Amino acid sequence: MAILSWLLVSPDSPVETSSADVKNALGFIHIIPFILTTILSGNIHGGSDTAYWILVLVQWFIVCFVLALLFRGLRGHSDAA
Repeated sequence: MAILSWLLVSPDSPVETSSADVKNALGFIHIIPFILTTILSGNIHGGSDTAYWILVLVQWFIVCFVLALLFRGLRGHSDAA
């Protein structure tokens, strides 16, 4: 998901052709990495692009990990073999 986000919205991306709606939606989803990057950099206008994309990767890792735990619990997985 992080790579798809980069492909859709980054000016450095080779296929950056998304609509304003897609950019706004992804901007809303990635507000937490943006805020953390700004705080960590100490610059009110934003931080490093590299740090931002690393935090986006961390965000999606956490989201996917929590979803995996939820699906595992809902499946009724039994460890008895």
